[in-house]
Amino acid sequence: MVKIIFFALIVLGVMVYPLLLEQKTNVQKKVFHKEFPELKFEKGKFSIYKGRLEKKGGFESFSKYKNGYVALRLNVEDLFKKETYKADKAVFKNETVTGYGVFYQNSDLTLLTSKALYDKTTKELKGEKFRLKSKDFRGEGKKFRVEDKNLYAEGITYFLKVEK
Repeated sequence: MVKIIFFALIVLGVMVYPLLLEQKTNVQKKVFHKEFPELKFEKGKFSIYKGRLEKKGGFESFSKYKNGYVALRLNVEDLFKKETYKADKAVFKNETVTGYGVFYQNSDLTLLTSKALYDKTTKELKGEKFRLKSKDFRGEGKKFRVEDKNLYAEGITYFLKVEK
């Protein structure tokens, strides 16, 4: 009888032990979350993260001054909005970015201007004398404003693409 009880305990131990071991290893596993920096500069390139990569781009030079920053030959690709911004020179001061020699492109149009202002709080891009191009038209104007991919313009002359 003792042999049968001893045998049953060994069989039960062999069956239960792996279950106990599995629970211990599950408790001991650690999960590491990769944390990204908010802003990363590396060899003339930068990346902006907000939980994941949001914007990336490059620059020829980036300088910090008492009142702000200046970037030369700046290009930015917004991966969420599917927009591209380029500027020969960009001046960052408070909540405003002033661009000189600006190129802006979204899925609908391309816009070129010698000077543009971007307000970070209102997320509005505006400027004066500009040229624009899309798959359906091209034109130029005196003033523009871009809000949420919508273009508002004054004094615009444009040419529509007409198929014969």
